[in-house]
Amino acid sequence: MPPYVQAALICDKVLIEGDGTFSIIRAIDRVFAGAEFTEKDPLLFTCHLMICVRPSASEAPAPVQVRIEIISPSGKRQMIGDKTVAMASFGGANLNNVLVVQFGTPGVYRFVISLNGQEASRVSLDVVAGAPAVGAPAPADAG
Repeated sequence: MPPYVQAALICDKVLIEGDGTFSIIRAIDRVFAGAEFTEKDPLLFTCHLMICVRPSASEAPAPVQVRIEIISPSGKRQMIGDKTVAMASFGGANLNNVLVVQFGTPGVYRFVISLNGQEASRVSLDVVAGAPAVGAPAPADAG
């Protein structure tokens, strides 16, 4: 079995303690641009993409190639990260990726995480033009 993604989240901040544990602050799946933006005048957005990679139970921890791509609402793919990481002695790797991303159009962007050339997970971010409506209800739970 190949390695797998145990967790992947887009968030504002990741705190990493001295013992290596981490806290994810403000996980997000939607961002409001506050103003209109275009391909010529894109929205620049800084975030963290926290990825926890684990080996399968049947293999010794070996280095893993982690690739991150973004798929725009129009289907255009853009590579934003590609590195090989060692698995720690506890049997995994926690990757805190600080990203500065350009968004040219509103819509849902998908962050695709591949391990050793195989798609392992996707995380979505809905990029909305304008500001949230005051007093707007929170989105309904899907489950």
